[in-house]
Amino acid sequence: MKKIFGILALAAFSTALLSSCQKDYTCTCVVNDEQYVYTYDQETKKEASDACDKQDAAGKLVDKKAECSLTHD
Repeated sequence: MKKIFGILALAAFSTALLSSCQKDYTCTCVVNDEQYVYTYDQETKKEASDACDKQDAAGKLVDKKAECSLTHD
């Protein structure tokens, strides 16, 4: 019984640890004085950051002053 409880506790802890790495993020971009908002639900910070960086690069093709920023929801 103790062994089963230990395994269940470890499984619950592992699930909580993995799910805490994925969060909701918002990438806000300003291109040609217009604001664009992109949401990334249940993404890791790296995934959301990479996606926001791509939006920033695309915006700079249109407007050299374009800027995107990533925030945690």
